[in-house]
Amino acid sequence: MLENVKASDLYLIEHCEHHNTGAVNEGPVSRELGVPGIPEDTELKIVARDIEAARRTGVHVHFQHVSTAISFEAIRKAKAEGLPITCETAPHYLALSDEALLKYGTLAKMNPPLRSEADRKATIAAIADGTVDLLATDHAPHTLAEKELGFLEAPNGIIGLECAYGVCHKVLVDGGFISDERLIELMSVGPAELMGHVPTDVAALVEDYAEPAPTGDDPDGVIAGENDAQPQREGVNRLLDLSRVDDADNVDLVVLNTAEEWTVDPEQFHSKARNTPFGGWQVTGRPPRHNHRLPADVQPSIDNTRSSMDRLIEAIDNTQNPSVVGLDPTEALVPPQVVASFADEVRDSVESPEEVESAQLAVAYFEYNRTIIDAIADIVPAVKPQIAMYEALGPAGVDIYTMTCEYAAQQGLYVLGDIKRGDIGSTAAAYAHHLNGVGDFDPWHEDAVTVNPYLGTDGITPFVDAAAEADKDIFVLVRTSNPSSSELQMLDLGRRHEGLRTRGRPRGRLGRRDHRQPRLLPCGCGGRRHPPRGRQGAARAHAAHVLPRAGLRRAGRHGRGRGRHVRQAGQRRHRQLVARHHRRMEEERQVLRIHDRRRGAGPCGEQRAPGGARHARQSAGCRI
Repeated sequence: MLENVKASDLYLIEHCEHHNTGAVNEGPVSRELGVPGIPEDTELKIVARDIEAARRTGVHVHFQHVSTAISFEAIRKAKAEGLPITCETAPHYLALSDEALLKYGTLAKMNPPLRSEADRKATIAAIADGTVDLLATDHAPHTLAEKELGFLEAPNGIIGLECAYGVCHKVLVDGGFISDERLIELMSVGPAELMGHVPTDVAALVEDYAEPAPTGDDPDGVIAGENDAQPQREGVNRLLDLSRVDDADNVDLVVLNTAEEWTVDPEQFHSKARNTPFGGWQVTGRPPRHNHRLPADVQPSIDNTRSSMDRLIEAIDNTQNPSVVGLDPTEALVPPQVVASFADEVRDSVESPEEVESAQLAVAYFEYNRTIIDAIADIVPAVKPQIAMYEALGPAGVDIYTMTCEYAAQQGLYVLGDIKRGDIGSTAAAYAHHLNGVGDFDPWHEDAVTVNPYLGTDGITPFVDAAAEADKDIFVLVRTSNPSSSELQMLDLGRRHEGLRTRGRPRGRLGRRDHRQPRLLPCGCGGRRHPPRGRQGAARAHAAHVLPRAGLRRAGRHGRGRGRHVRQAGQRRHRQLVARHHRRMEEERQVLRIHDRRRGAGPCGEQRAPGGARHARQSAGCRI
């Protein structure tokens, strides 16, 4: 196996443990607790074995969460030989010994286990002399109920991601063992390099792009300096404007306040888990907890030219994929074991038993969506959640819809909210808040929405205005894929366009010939001072009969005044629409004529019967 790893230019990452029994470190504490112990040489056996393999094959071996003095010593000697060996340890091995088990119980149970105080000090020494290449949290969330099962049954592991920097800074930097810069290398640069990533050269960024910061006492200014603990001095503290940086999307920076003292409170963790022994610890250093602003005289240049649609096009180019993934969960699609896994959590959190089923489905929907989003975020440019699937669950479903949109946006995906809203006036404007939110608050997290246009332009205009205001997009449904879409979307426009017209007696919804369902052509409905005449008048009268209150409407007294001008303007717009349609249909008929002539058809497309008689059935072009 190691030879294959070497040939593939990969490296071996080893969890160095070899034991089948025991729950805590073997020693006085295990005997006091009456719990089987794990000898320290179980770790050393794996370390020694793999060092020998690296010596024999030349493969790079990386040892995870090393915890004993004898293992560090073996690794130190192997590195001195020049062997390709690296290793890591975790915050709990440098901050805690197995005596913590007496205070924190199973919250301090992990694998490898916490070792003796001598091992803890050896861990710090290995970090200080460079034997340790990086620090990793070995983050392992568990419920408190699981951790209460006792030392033999409780699962191993603690969470540490949200307090890891503070704990390490308190012990290592405040303790005088390493510098701030070295801690950053151990927790950020080192892991990135091991995984093959090129870390951001912060010094080069500051040198090339940062400008000297003005002196002053503004406490809210963001200062990127060489030593934030020193007073501000011209030329030492600088302001870095990332908008000036070439390829700024690849710049990965985290702002830290290394001097801030704070208390670890597991109840404030973003993680759902609370299994940490560090609750109540006083530590130092963490990211700022509030948004800073630049000094008033420093205005970064921001490129506002890229619209939402520009970002979608760019995402399509980057992924070379124009697909959009629908997020339309239903109870039939979501695996039942996923739904069942949230039963206890939901039952304890909802007030009314009637809400349990919908809340449980809603949480399962989000887990289902999150899994899909994680899997496709680097493959496709966009997702399209269908809001109806979520509204069916009530308030909990709507909440999950917004969470899904927000999570997809956080993963860099373009979010098309499939809401298919269609209404007029103030109702359409209310629906349009999907795009521009309420004030500065955007509860929906959508980049675009779908709009149903079949109530006319005043049902679309509010969405257009909202999209322009918020720099978002709308997708207007023109031709849909449902089988009955042709009943409206494929209606033909007749040559005569004044008044409401019907065409024959088309089949009803169930396939019957039904005179109560006339085929309506979109035409103008202006009023006249005289009654309609001829076939046109008969058609209008028939329309008024089969569609009560849908006939002619007079505007103003005898059709005069302002109503007439409004009516005439509407007729002009409609005539333009019909004219465009006729031109397109004429082009299609021309193609049809050419095709039929080649088959020996007549001038209107009808097939000639023997002897010159015309066939009773005419082509679609001739019927128009």
